[in-house]
Amino acid sequence: MKNLLFLFFFLFLSVTNAQWYEQNINATGYFGGFHFANQEVGWLFSNNPSRIYKTTNSGIEWNLQFQTDGPISGSFFLGENHGWFGDLDSYRTRLFYSSDGGQNWTLRFNTIYINFYKFHFFDSLNGIAIGSIGAPASMTIFRTSDGGVSWNTNEFYDHLSTLFFIDSLNGWCAG
Repeated sequence: MKNLLFLFFFLFLSVTNAQWYEQNINATGYFGGFHFANQEVGWLFSNNPSRIYKTTNSGIEWNLQFQTDGPISGSFFLGENHGWFGDLDSYRTRLFYSSDGGQNWTLRFNTIYINFYKFHFFDSLNGIAIGSIGAPASMTIFRTSDGGVSWNTNEFYDHLSTLFFIDSLNGWCAG
């Protein structure tokens, strides 16, 4: 019993005394988003200039993977391979997709008057996004079932700014 109590107390102290470590990144820009697939593999998205960096060693080193001309508006990675990011320029948005961990990106969606800000994908085909149609104040929730090639919507809200889902049926949007 004494050993079990000591183990519980030790684990409690270990969890409550988590340490933060500063890591210097050899990259430039405003860092607006990041995603980690596991403890070692992750992506960092910067603007001004708009670049995507990848780490395979827990953030010790970051390597430039892709550069785009529009500011990156939203991003999401599903595991180590499937990733999406949107860049927007005025009232035009482009959605890019990678199936190989960000080595190559293909244009999936290109339109005017729709801007995506946040994404969440449940698998390589089904996802949800928040964004605007026309003016940024007319926020809406978009859904895709073809990996981002086309999007449907019928729900409009004011000023949504973030979303988080734990599975395809349970999630939150806030603004």
